[in-house]
Amino acid sequence: MAGFNGGGMATVFKIAKEMARLVQGGQKLEDTGIPKISMANQESLECGFSSQP
Repeated sequence: MAGFNGGGMATVFKIAKEMARLVQGGQKLEDTGIPKISMANQESLECGFSSQP
């Protein structure tokens, strides 16, 4: 959730607010307003994407 390449810039403030609530406790990640597209999942971890040239 920390890396933005342009597409996530529109949601960065909402994600930051929700992450602060998450860190303070009282919420599970799934119960936050963080867009699902911004969350890592097994498929995205296995795709082999690398930011290195």
